[in-house]
Amino acid sequence: MVKDSKPVQKKSQAPPRPGRQARPDDVRSARLILRAHPDLMKILTVRARAAGVSRSRYVERLLVAWLNADPRNPRMDAVGKILGGFGQARYAAMSTLSKAERWTRYSAAHAAIFGVPLPEAEFEDPSLWWDEAKKLVEGDDEDAGQDN
Repeated sequence: MVKDSKPVQKKSQAPPRPGRQARPDDVRSARLILRAHPDLMKILTVRARAAGVSRSRYVERLLVAWLNADPRNPRMDAVGKILGGFGQARYAAMSTLSKAERWTRYSAAHAAIFGVPLPEAEFEDPSLWWDEAKKLVEGDDEDAGQDN
């Protein structure tokens, strides 16, 4: 005697969760691809796991933190989006002493990491800080972000 097969029940799909929709200007559409030694990848993996984030997010945090430490750059949020537009308000709001202290700390970190101190001329002429970066941010340079 052959048993009748049971009808296959369809799996019910849960309705999509209501949540925050990403704003179009917050979407991360650019990609950064690196070639790295496997040992570097292992260390990044260990540090990312200890921080409780993906390796990609960990590297993103490192980059944003380094760029935020540079007083020549505008402030960025956690994903690298420039906060409050692009202007010199961040620089203008600082006192002369805090500008010098911040530049000294950043210059020392730059020298420790890259082995070369920053030129003092860049500290003395803050207009240089903004003009080149502003061209890239506002899209004046067609090749911005293209590494040839």
